Amino acid sequence: MRKILLLVLTLTFSFAFGGEDKKLDSDIAHKQDAIIGTEQSPFVIRVAAPPIDDEKIIAEKKEHDEKVKSDKIITCSQVILAIIGILQLVVFGLQSYFLKETVKVTQQQGRSMMHAERAYIFVEVNLKEDLRSSSSGIYNEIQVKFWNHGKSPAELVQVRAYSTFASQNPPDDLYQLEGSDRKLPSGHGIPQNHCFELPVSVNISDKDKGEIENLEKTLYLVGLVKYRDIFNIEHESGFCWQYQNHNQQYRFIITPDSKLNLRT
Repeated sequence: MRKILLLVLTLTFSFAFGGEDKKLDSDIAHKQDAIIGTEQSPFVIRVAAPPIDDEKIIAEKKEHDEKVKSDKIITCSQVILAIIGILQLVVFGLQSYFLKETVKVTQQQGRSMMHAERAYIFVEVNLKEDLRSSSSGIYNEIQVKFWNHGKSPAELVQVRAYSTFASQNPPDDLYQLEGSDRKLPSGHGIPQNHCFELPVSVNISDKDKGEIENLEKTLYLVGLVKYRDIFNIEHESGFCWQYQNHNQQYRFIITPDSKLNLRT
């Protein structure tokens, strides 16, 4: 009986003091929470990652690789097209250069052929007989021959020839008289290695003849011939010849240092 009473007292004492201890611990905890405040770890919500879709990742990687490959192909194509364009420009430039050179060579060959095949007229002046005064009423006849030494015929366009005297310098210009620019009718041709003759009459007085023999005056035969070749191109030959003693013989020779001697 005494043991039962002792057990009941023990339990009563434990319940009474144990409840107060728990209440005291709770009050202390609440006070600590008020003091600590935000030092307590915050409430964290963790979001779970969605499940990984391997097929989608593989598809995206494949699409990315194809895009990179496509970009490389486009870049390479652009580079190749640029190189082809540059090569085409170089080829076109070379073709243009060689074409110009070919044209130049062709033109030179054409001009060379024209020069080789065209007509060339040269003048020859001769006194038919010895020079004499015209006091007897007889004129001196000077023969002017226009020789074609080219390889094709020449068509005469205009012919001029006359005599003149000069005491010092030879004439440099032709007289411009009425009808000087008159052209010949079409059809006056000179074949190859043939000539066209034009006689020129000269009236010389005794005084003129004496001055010529004493070298005080010089007799000149001047003129111009214009002609057309087979290529329908006009040319001209000017001439100035003088009468003087040459190699112990009086005759006409080409006058040196005269602007009238020309050929085109």
